[in-house]
Amino acid sequence: MKDKANKGYWQRLAKIYAPLMESDKKFYNAICGYIRDYLKLHMLDWSAKTN
Repeated sequence: MKDKANKGYWQRLAKIYAPLMESDKKFYNAICGYIRDYLKLHMLDWSAKTN
């Protein structure tokens, strides 16, 4: 990663994010569901454009 400030931000966020996800499985599963739905929509859109 070229941007050192951006890398620092994500490293700081990871210190907070990881313990939060481990402590609350219901919350973690909800976030995964949102991400999964988002990726499905965008991957379908992308595949339609490439065909």
